[in-house]
Order: sequence, then structure tokens, then C-alpha cells
Amino acid sequence: MKRNLQILLITIGFLAGIIFSANFLFDLNFLWLIPIILIITSLFFVKSKIGYVLFLLLAICIGIFRYQTFVYFSSQNNISGYQDQKQSVTGNIKGDVYKDQYFNNVLILDNLSIDGKKIGGEVKVKTLFPNLKDGQKIIVRGKIKPTRGKAESQISFAKIEIINPDQPILVKIKSLFVTGVKRALPEPASSFMIGILIGARSSLPKNLQDYLSISGLSHIVAVSGYNLTIIIGFLDRRLKGHWRWGSLITSIWLIAGFVVLTGGSASIVRAGIMSVIFMIVRFYGRDIKVITAVSLTAIITCAYNPNYLISDLGWQLSFLALSGIVLFSPKIKAFLPKRMPNLLKEIVAVSLSAQLATFPLIAYKFGQVSIISPLANILIMPLIPVLMLFGFLAGILGILLSAYIVSLIFLPLAKFIELLLDLIKYLASFKISAVKISAVSIYSVVLMYSVLFLFALIRNKQEFLDSKKA
Repeated sequence: MKRNLQILLITIGFLAGIIFSANFLFDLNFLWLIPIILIITSLFFVKSKIGYVLFLLLAICIGIFRYQTFVYFSSQNNISGYQDQKQSVTGNIKGDVYKDQYFNNVLILDNLSIDGKKIGGEVKVKTLFPNLKDGQKIIVRGKIKPTRGKAESQISFAKIEIINPDQPILVKIKSLFVTGVKRALPEPASSFMIGILIGARSSLPKNLQDYLSISGLSHIVAVSGYNLTIIIGFLDRRLKGHWRWGSLITSIWLIAGFVVLTGGSASIVRAGIMSVIFMIVRFYGRDIKVITAVSLTAIITCAYNPNYLISDLGWQLSFLALSGIVLFSPKIKAFLPKRMPNLLKEIVAVSLSAQLATFPLIAYKFGQVSIISPLANILIMPLIPVLMLFGFLAGILGILLSAYIVSLIFLPLAKFIELLLDLIKYLASFKISAVKISAVSIYSVVLMYSVLFLFALIRNKQEFLDSKKA
């Protein structure tokens, strides 16, 4: 059996098993899976097409088994087991603290413990307590309630006690860099630049967040693989010719630091793992197909935390967008006019393929789809690498120089960002920029993705079966 197809079937089966298990949860006696796995494994040597079916069934069983074990161990030691109870929860603030529409300070708490006992999960906390910062260790007192989102529990009107006001070293570096950018650029240019560089979008004005969403540009202020690719590519070009081994090690450490620095969201963890896979394979002089790397990354991330697939919208959109780019971008590019510049072709093809792959999920989750997104991405995306370079310089010089001098140096950049934000506002102002869609059922989403997958399988059959570069 071809290696690429093996990995693809494992991925499809493993993810399908997780989804099935999450929606049809049943009591699991782990022992019943052992004979099934042994029987299916013994049939792997059948040299016929039934081997593909058996391979898929094995992957589905493993996916079911992984999700069941995840739920079992999570339920034994998770914050969700304390819901509707008044508790004192100790933990560390994760990410930026921001204000909601009622002027509450909102934060996410992780590394949780109750009465000295470590527990899993995260808690969203709403409080009026001031001057809370990323990384600080605190005690939160209040009633734990269920909520929606990545943090499945919430404490409102919380009473806070700071245990350790110090921040971890990486968080201090991040805060220092953010301060440097804010000294160099005025608002909202500084918040926009910070969003581009490290994905801190919570400080963006609400109207700007709306403009970005309507124009299909929210991803530029949400840290992603695109940011990581630019950083790693720059470093690799500088070190590879002089210090090949050092380039690999330095890049891996940089990826790890960047993942931690940006909060370790599911989308950036996905990007980090995929970058490491590509770098290691290339270091040993081998090649790997992008679809294979995407599949391996999906298996690794969901094996670690199956909830990425079930409930983390950031991971879902990131994975779908990347898969869409891999599967559809070359086909879309082939249909574009031959006289169109290659860079423009690439941007159009990438934008359309990502939008095609994420359309069903976005329609289901938000009931709104951006029509202006392809045009907005064509106009804005080529500028992002340049903005990242100057934004990085602004952050460094903002730390070293006085606010007056650094603001004068980067005044042209501030004016340019101001014009860019005006353009984004203009693109979002059209009535047809975004279209509201009536309620989309989950069955419609499944049908749409089934059609897209079959189309991709038919159009890319040889790519899946080719094992020469696996």
C-alpha cells in the first residue's frame, strides 16, 4: 500500500473515529478494542483492495479509543467536575487581559489547582479587579459555571488574590516588545501591528475587528502559520548556507519560543508542528508532500488533544484553510488568465481555495460569509511581510530609544497603516461585502465537505497514490 495513501487513510479514519465517539458517546470497556485491533492488524497482509478498508477501520477504532480515554481521564480530574460549586481556584493568567462591554476585566486561567490538587481545563474569569497581567499566578474565588468556547467553565464577579505578580521570562519579553511597539506607533496602528506580529487582537477596537471580519481579513491579526513561515524563512536563508545544523536547531527553538510567546493556540501549535516536520525532512535530504505533512500534523495534534477537532474553531479553520490551499489552489491557479502576474495568481488562488474550504464551517458557525475577501486579500496580503519587518524594527527601537525619537522615525509607517486601515474600512463598507446566510444544518455541512473531499480525491488521485516523495 502506498505510504501517502496509508497516512491519508489513517488521518481520515482517526478523525472520523474521534467525531463519531464525541457525538455517540458510550461506556467503554477498553478491553474490547484489543482483539479487534489485533484481528485487523493481522489482516494487513491481505494484498487486495480490502486492505485499504481494513486500514481505515483500524484508524477509526484508534480514534474512538483515543477520544474515550481522553474523556475518561479528563472527567476524573477536570474543572468541569466542579461546576455549580463555589471554589477557590489557583492558576496562571494565560494571554492578554481585556475589557468586555460591561467594563469587566476578562481573562483565561490555566495550570489550575483546587486545594493543592492539580486539575485540567481552563476557566474564563470576569472581574473588576485591576492591573492583572499575563503570566501572573492568582487565586480566583467564585461560583464555577458552564460556558461556551475553549474554556468550558467560567467564574463571574470573581474575587481575586495575586499570589505571584512576577511574569515568566518569555511573557516579560513579549510585554517589553509590545511596549516598544506602542511607543513607536500610535493607536490603532500599534494594536494592528501587534496583532500582525504576535496575534494579540483583544486590544483592537471593536469596530476594527468588525471591519476585518466583514472583509475576510481577521486572519492577519490572528497569529498563524503564515507569520511563522515568514520568520522561519528569513532565519533559514541567513543561516542555512553557513551553518546547516545550527539553522535546524535554532529554527526549532525559535518555533517553540514563538508558540509559547503567542499563547500556544491550537492554530499556531498546528503551524509549529508542521514547520518542524518540513524542516527535519528537508534536513535529511528527503521530500514530503504537503498533504502528507498536513495529515501527520492533524494526527499529532488531535492525538494530544482530541478537543482541537471537536470544539476548537481556530484549529478547525486553520486545518481546513491549509487543506483547501493544498488541494484546490493549483487547480484554481490553472484556470486564471495566463497574462496575470504569477504573484497575483498565487494570492488569488490561495485566497479562493482557503475561502472555499472554510465556507461551510463559517456559514454554519457565524451565518455570514465575506464576499469581498478575495479582493481584500489580493490588496492586503502582499504587504504583510513588509509590515512585519518594519513592525519588528519598531518594537526593538521602541525599547532602545525615547518615545519621541522612535515615533518620529516611524511616523511614515504610522501614516501608511492609517491609510491601510481606511482601505479595510472602505472594503467593509459595501452592502455586498458580507452576506448573511440563514441557518445551516450540520447535515448540510457534512454534505458540502463530502462533495469537496470527493472532488479533491478525484482531481488529485495521482498525488495521493504517488509514493516516490513520501
